[in-house]
Amino acid sequence: MVEGTIGLLNHIQKVHYAALVVPSPKKPLPPQKSTTLLPLKTTPLRPACSSATPRHSVPHSATPHHSVPHSATPHHSVPHTPHSTSQLQRYSATNWRSFLPDQFRRVIQEADQVWIAKCLYEPSGQLRQKLSACWFHPPLEPKPSPPEPGWYHRQRLFIWAPMRMWGISLKCPQCSSKMNSSGIYRKVREVIDVDSRYYLVGGDYPRCNRCSQPVCPWSQDILSQIDVSNRSMFPAVLTTQLALDRKCMTFLKPRTCGNSSSYVQSAIEEAHSEEWARQSIRYLADCERHKKMASFVPSAAVHPPPLPFRPLPLAQWFETVHSNDILSHVDEMKGVITSTYGGILKMDSTKKITKKLAGGIGDSAAWMSNIGNEFGQVLNFVLTTGEGAGLEELCQGIVMRYKNAGQAEPDVIYVDRDCCSQSGVSPVSRLFRPWKSAVRLDSFHFMRRFNCGLTTEHHPLYGTFCAKLSSCVFEWDQEDVQRLKEAKRVEWKHSHSGRTPTEAQLLATISPGELKRHCRRRTRGVEEMRRMIAGLLESVWDLADTTGLRLVNHESMRHVWEVQQKHLDCLQDPPGVALYTKVGTLQKGGKDLDILRCARGSSSLESFHRHQCAFIPGWRCNAVHMQMYMLEGVSRWNMGQAKEAVDVEGSSNLRIFDVRLMSLLNSLSQRVLGYALVPEFTPPGKPTGERIAAEYLLAQTNRGDLLAPSQVSEVPLQVLDEEDEPDHTINIHDIIWPSAEIGAGGDPGAVEGDAGAAGGDPGAVEGDAEAAGDIEHGPLATETSQCDSRGVVGWRAVDDLAAYLVGLNRKITALSAKEEAEIVRLYSALDSMDKAPSRYTLKAKKKARVSAGPWRSPRKQSGSAPGLQAAERLFMTHGQAAQDPEVHRVTECVCLRLAKEFDQARNRPKDTKGKTLPIPQSIVSVYSHIRQLLQDSRVVLAQTTLALVPVNNTTVSSWLLRRDKRTDPDMLLQGTVLPKQLYLAKEPLPSSNTLPAGPVRHAHEEMTFEEPKNREGEAFPRQRTLAADKPAVASPPSPPPQFPPQFGPAQPPPFQHAPPFPHALPFPYAPPFPYMPFIHAPPLQHAHQLQQPPPFPGPPPLQYAPPLQHAPPFPDAPKCLPSQPRQRTWRLNNAAKEDEELVSRGEPPRKRLSKETYHYTCKGCGKEKNKRTGHTQLKGHWFCPASGLTLDDWRKSVGL
Repeated sequence: MVEGTIGLLNHIQKVHYAALVVPSPKKPLPPQKSTTLLPLKTTPLRPACSSATPRHSVPHSATPHHSVPHSATPHHSVPHTPHSTSQLQRYSATNWRSFLPDQFRRVIQEADQVWIAKCLYEPSGQLRQKLSACWFHPPLEPKPSPPEPGWYHRQRLFIWAPMRMWGISLKCPQCSSKMNSSGIYRKVREVIDVDSRYYLVGGDYPRCNRCSQPVCPWSQDILSQIDVSNRSMFPAVLTTQLALDRKCMTFLKPRTCGNSSSYVQSAIEEAHSEEWARQSIRYLADCERHKKMASFVPSAAVHPPPLPFRPLPLAQWFETVHSNDILSHVDEMKGVITSTYGGILKMDSTKKITKKLAGGIGDSAAWMSNIGNEFGQVLNFVLTTGEGAGLEELCQGIVMRYKNAGQAEPDVIYVDRDCCSQSGVSPVSRLFRPWKSAVRLDSFHFMRRFNCGLTTEHHPLYGTFCAKLSSCVFEWDQEDVQRLKEAKRVEWKHSHSGRTPTEAQLLATISPGELKRHCRRRTRGVEEMRRMIAGLLESVWDLADTTGLRLVNHESMRHVWEVQQKHLDCLQDPPGVALYTKVGTLQKGGKDLDILRCARGSSSLESFHRHQCAFIPGWRCNAVHMQMYMLEGVSRWNMGQAKEAVDVEGSSNLRIFDVRLMSLLNSLSQRVLGYALVPEFTPPGKPTGERIAAEYLLAQTNRGDLLAPSQVSEVPLQVLDEEDEPDHTINIHDIIWPSAEIGAGGDPGAVEGDAGAAGGDPGAVEGDAEAAGDIEHGPLATETSQCDSRGVVGWRAVDDLAAYLVGLNRKITALSAKEEAEIVRLYSALDSMDKAPSRYTLKAKKKARVSAGPWRSPRKQSGSAPGLQAAERLFMTHGQAAQDPEVHRVTECVCLRLAKEFDQARNRPKDTKGKTLPIPQSIVSVYSHIRQLLQDSRVVLAQTTLALVPVNNTTVSSWLLRRDKRTDPDMLLQGTVLPKQLYLAKEPLPSSNTLPAGPVRHAHEEMTFEEPKNREGEAFPRQRTLAADKPAVASPPSPPPQFPPQFGPAQPPPFQHAPPFPHALPFPYAPPFPYMPFIHAPPLQHAHQLQQPPPFPGPPPLQYAPPLQHAPPFPDAPKCLPSQPRQRTWRLNNAAKEDEELVSRGEPPRKRLSKETYHYTCKGCGKEKNKRTGHTQLKGHWFCPASGLTLDDWRKSVGL
């Protein structure tokens, strides 16, 4: 009984849904013409996604085809529903869950069991012989009412059946015999994906014909026999109980800072939790809707809670999966490392990695030694108990590598120690014997050794000393510096209203990074270097800070300089060796500048040490994981650097580090397309057997001959360990901010020489003389003119305007007419450069895509235009980007006057609680008030372009700190003559190299990957159909085959087809031919010979002879019997051949056991249970024709 309006709606919905599922009995289907019902027909599976990678989309519908429009259900995930009423009832009554094995029902959720069983089995319970795709998605059936929690957490299905789907033949790994599919694999796996899980089912269970041993369908023995195109579709990496999707595995591979198994596990678990929460919200919302609809029904449904969230395995399991994946690629990773060569080698050691070594060999390693090349690649890296003799095996392994590959020995080897010896042969040369390569000392380590002679590195003059020491060692190329100066001069003119800068102002705009990137330099001669360093030490010998602390420790510096003078020869650049390589170009000021990479020294390895330390996640790891992380990290590093070291036309943008994958991709594309899709990749050579990383350390156990003989160290150990200090020889402030001796009235056309430091060196290089007519100079400095800190004139007018702005009343909110007129008058007195409107430009790294540096890649652009995301972020927050006060001279002068005013605490403003504000915050507070007055004045905005730039506490604090750092050294260096900051070489430097147009191939034996051929379609399993599933014959039979005399008439008459009839009834069921001889009907007259075809009720009756009880014996076995299996025919033929051979030798034929009667007999009719007598077996039940039931009625009676 239906109660209430809501109950009526529920009743209508329930009846309507039932009508969709079961056809109405009032509209029966047309009667069948055959007496025996056709077997159940099902269409092939049409999955929601047929590609190898599943699409995370809404699964397609699986509702009956005749009840849902075609546009709503383009694909199906389960078979179609039958059309007849009896078949539909039988289809609906099928117990699909009973088809699944017990282990399937334990692992697969209850909501997924039915539709997965429909994907795997026929309605009769037989396993599907042919699958069309691998991925299957849950069907979009109508939601259950009331809602069921499991329906909202259904999972995808992946079926791995290479034999059943692609017809690939497999061989037994034990005896190499052919394997057949023995059904479905009884164990189902659950695979963890990025945000969900899915089931992994083995559609094939290969079993050997000879040894009868089944093999797991996804074991390595089976996967190795499948070609790469089909094997790549397998989506998971398996462990003993669980499995991880390959996409999640990819997240574990990058050896970047912070990437670890714990991070990946937490990120994936968070994604799973969010997906569970979304599905639970769907379920609870439907429960709430159902509860409202059933509010008038007395027996309301009780809604169970959502399915509990299943947590992911621990991070240790993810680490285990990652380890298994790395162990399967160890040879490839070692091949990448041991296939690296170079013309310039660098050798350096670090202690950072040894601090992370834990476990049984913890604290047993002293150094991590690395050998690199000029491209930033690493030839080898080892953990060792000590340098010196402990690295002999490492160095000799590289020597043998070069020899076996036919590679020329390197030109120079840069080291940080052991560069020379009193005996004439350096220790490094003995390690790399018999090479004759030059050994050079790294200039950075050489200059760092002078720190032992200083009192402290925190002295105000420490940076200045390091910068001047660098200028004593190197000199720059004239042509490169001239091109850079021309580009910077154009930029200066553009930002200063076309005014030409002086030479001092131009040098102040050149940053150390620009010099390093665009200009070449070389080391000075030995005597010149000795003279300039001695002059520098003499100049700074007595310098001290304001507290009286000296910069130089006299006793220590004397010892350091005495020892380091012998290494001046080791600093010289090797003659004839090009140390610079052009890696790209950059446009600056309308000029094209070369981007150069320098191969001098071991600074690249110092930078690599930071990345190498990040290869190991966390703080500590054992030897196995240390080896694993190092192999993967360094191999990926070398492949990335090798891609940057070539300039291949049409190079790909792929980020792949799988050697096997890229090798197969190139080989296939070369055979199919005629060219390689990854042209910048070359296959690595086979591993050379050199020990790497922890292997080297373990081989040094119980060896006492590895330590070098005791010797006095030239540099204290604390200096050698300080590798993380910034390079003060490059990042200098004196190039950006010239010293106090550079005045505004200096010679604008001369580059400062080195006469002061070298005692009047006549080789001081003159600057570039510029024609007076080509350059428009600005106003010259006079006796009364004022200049800013950069030497630019016109500061008096700026100071007058800033003084008036600072003197305004700080309590008013608007300017008076008199004040506006005074501001306009003072503004008109400004120089044209200061009147130019403010132009805000992006930073240098945002202007254009800059080529990658030697040790890092550029950051990608944030959007379709540079700075797009930053602009959107500022717009959404209604903010403005703060600027440095130095970008606008009026702003700088206002901040400078406020800083002087607020130097005393009593002049600073107070906050709401009465506390005095700090100096930066006080400056920003008053400055913002002045800026607000100018922005609100229409007269000032209309008659001037005066606009103060926005500032904040950070930019003002940085500006004040820079001023203090600049003024302190200038004050302390008063009266001291130091070497100048830029020296130009008198002779041109060697030209820089260019990147090769293709990867360099070496003579080593390349690594090859033997992959099985694609044997798809060679071994499709035979279609096995039951007798009950065979359809009734609906057309005249074909001519029967000819049989031996004992099976039929000696000379049968010729067979002729009867003419077709429009209403021919189907022929009755007949036994197979060998057991029922066929008697032909008389021939009929052809249709074209008949004038008027007489009425014919049906086809001519066929006469059948009684079945033969026993076939008479025959001497020769027939070659083919249509009714018996091919295997039996093959055995009979072999038996006949064997008997013939015995008879030919005069021996009697072999006795063979033959069954006269069938062992199993039916208790109902007493006949044999076989197809000849019409008996059929389905799921353990036997059908007997004597029961009086049809086959369909019998199936209904037993519940099938």
